[in-house]
Amino acid sequence: MASENWPQFRGVDALGVSENKGLPEKWSVTENVVWKKEVPGRGWSSPVVWGKQIFITTVINEGQTEEPKKGLYFGGNRYRPPSGRHHWKVFCLNLDDGKLIWEKTAHTGIPKGPIHIKNSYASETPITDGERLYAYFGNQGLYCYSLEGEFLWKKQWPAYKTRYGWGLAASPVLHKGRLYIVNDNEEESFLVALDAKTGKQIWRVEREGEKSNWSTPYVWENKLRTEIITPGTRKNRSYGLDGKLLYEFGGNSSITIATPYASHGLLYVTSGYVGDRKKPIFAIRPGAKGDISLNSDEDTNKHIAWCQRRAGPYNPSTIVYGDLLYVLLDRGLVGCYEAKTGKLVYGPERIVPRGGAFTSSPWAYDGKVFFLDENGVTYVLKAGRKFELLATNRLDPKKDMCMATPAIAGNKVLIRTDSQIYCISQEEKKPLEAKPKLGVIQLRKYKFEQAKKDMPYSLYVPKGYDKAKKYPLMVALHGLGSSHWQIIRYPGLTRLAEEHGYIVVAPMGYNSSGWYGSRGQSSRRSNPPNLGELSEKDVMNVLQIVRDEFSIDNKRIYLMGHSMGGGGTWHLGMKYPKIWAGLAPLAPAPPRNINDLVKIKDTPVIVVCGDRDGLVRAARMWVGRMKTLKMNYEYIEVKGGGHIRPAYQKLPEVYAFFEKHAKSIEK
Repeated sequence: MASENWPQFRGVDALGVSENKGLPEKWSVTENVVWKKEVPGRGWSSPVVWGKQIFITTVINEGQTEEPKKGLYFGGNRYRPPSGRHHWKVFCLNLDDGKLIWEKTAHTGIPKGPIHIKNSYASETPITDGERLYAYFGNQGLYCYSLEGEFLWKKQWPAYKTRYGWGLAASPVLHKGRLYIVNDNEEESFLVALDAKTGKQIWRVEREGEKSNWSTPYVWENKLRTEIITPGTRKNRSYGLDGKLLYEFGGNSSITIATPYASHGLLYVTSGYVGDRKKPIFAIRPGAKGDISLNSDEDTNKHIAWCQRRAGPYNPSTIVYGDLLYVLLDRGLVGCYEAKTGKLVYGPERIVPRGGAFTSSPWAYDGKVFFLDENGVTYVLKAGRKFELLATNRLDPKKDMCMATPAIAGNKVLIRTDSQIYCISQEEKKPLEAKPKLGVIQLRKYKFEQAKKDMPYSLYVPKGYDKAKKYPLMVALHGLGSSHWQIIRYPGLTRLAEEHGYIVVAPMGYNSSGWYGSRGQSSRRSNPPNLGELSEKDVMNVLQIVRDEFSIDNKRIYLMGHSMGGGGTWHLGMKYPKIWAGLAPLAPAPPRNINDLVKIKDTPVIVVCGDRDGLVRAARMWVGRMKTLKMNYEYIEVKGGGHIRPAYQKLPEVYAFFEKHAKSIEK
């Protein structure tokens, strides 16, 4: 539904669907980013929104926190909590600009128990009713604040052991002045109802026989009554608003995580641990009583409309959009079913070339379904009965591990990563850097007319910049699958630029795989077909923009690139030899035109490559040809070096080489 608010996990009615207009289809680290805000500590809770306020939780460890590893694997169990004092925090941010409105520390101390390496002490998503915010931190307790940040009350329970010490993750739910919390553990599982205004307990029921689960409960208002739905490994249970059991049914997998929800008059409950044969999706009709479990030879009965026994996902919840139910499996496969009948429409179809790691639940709007993986890549699927992937939107895989499910508010999408939160929107906005700032990396963009789109690039101008003086310029080209934003942050690149008085600019090259024209100007296999031409043109456009805006010494313009960017350095160096005072291909993936080296016979070149790099043979071949041509070159082969580290470890030598060489005649 259309809503300016996103008050709980997966939004209104836990559906993950928005009918809001003007929401973005495409984004990147810079494209359509209104703002981004670093969030200290760690937390996999989703943002929630009320009006212009964003609420988010995190836990900061004064000591050392072990870094999580992406994907599915064994060995993530930790049986002792991490050392160091922890701070359980609640942040309130402004939706329009990301600025901090208020910050509260709910608790400071040592965690009461361990968690899985991929879990966090702030995995439960907070919830708001527009009057108060309820921040639940599992075993640490429940904390209630006014929307202005005033502490109102707290509620705590004993810290019970969880399966393998994995910790808790189920979020609270609200309904008509009551707050419902499920705490499934290895010792004393329970469902509790609290007065939302005071925190006083209204009732509590023990969940007999139930052990650790991680599913958020769901309040189902159907045509017959209102039910509290609690998935479980042993039994899926429905309770009345008085806490009395209405019905139950078995058949789940051995680990239950997904959140239930309702659509088309049916309740959808799923579980799908990857190691089990049982991975069911159940569609339940209203009005059931008693035990409604399916017999082993049944896929339907009076109260279960349909069941797909081996279709459910492990971590993500499913989503119903229109008349179809979409399933995202953790390793990157998507299936589609008719929501009312359970009939298979297509799939599973793979949305990643191989492997895949998905934890976040999907969301949908504007005829599209979105799937966010742990590397920060969102896959955009066209909704409908045919599998059609429309786009892939990439954040920074080194900085943006993603396990939280995004939130939607107005025309904005909020994506929380392990280090920051992005606000993404298609709305018109000012460039990220309207004025050149000195001594900091600037994120910029320009209108690329030929491509009919805004193109980002990164720029560094030294602190002491004086337009009355001339400055050397280094153009830095990123590698395959990388970006301008990453290469300009290579360790030492801008620090050395500051020391030597260089301006550094890093173009995007149209996208992360354009090859800067070194693999040809066009190809039927490229998207778009003239990708190489656009990639090369983007570099030359950015170069011209910087030359026009800043006081550049045209005798001292240098080109440096890593991997794919190294190949681009060879290509653009040989194609535009009059521009460059020196070239630095680092671990280069060379183009095919080695004979064109003669065009840069008089251009100084420094080549860096590790002796364990798969590209070292090609590097030696090109160096050998330079030797034959008696070029002015330097070759550094790093002993024991691979493909990445030598590129930034030898940046001091690159700068020193460039410092020795300037063009004798200004072009």
